[in-house]
Amino acid sequence: MSLQKSYVTKLKKLCDRTGKNFDDVLLLLRTVIEGKTYTNSLTASDWYILRSVIRNKIPYYLCPLDDSTGEFLQSSLFA
Repeated sequence: MSLQKSYVTKLKKLCDRTGKNFDDVLLLLRTVIEGKTYTNSLTASDWYILRSVIRNKIPYYLCPLDDSTGEFLQSSLFA
């Protein structure tokens, strides 16, 4: 929960710096994450703040221990 509070604090800081409301900053964050806004179109300080709240997905590697588990993983993950 404290990490989420940190993210909100950083985004509010961006709101204060840019004069935008919180919803607009969230929309900007979403467009950056989805690749609709290029990071080179942002100021360095705005990108620095946005980058501090963006986390890459953590890859998980799954290895089945038997054949039935392997079949379950194949049917569940690649369906």
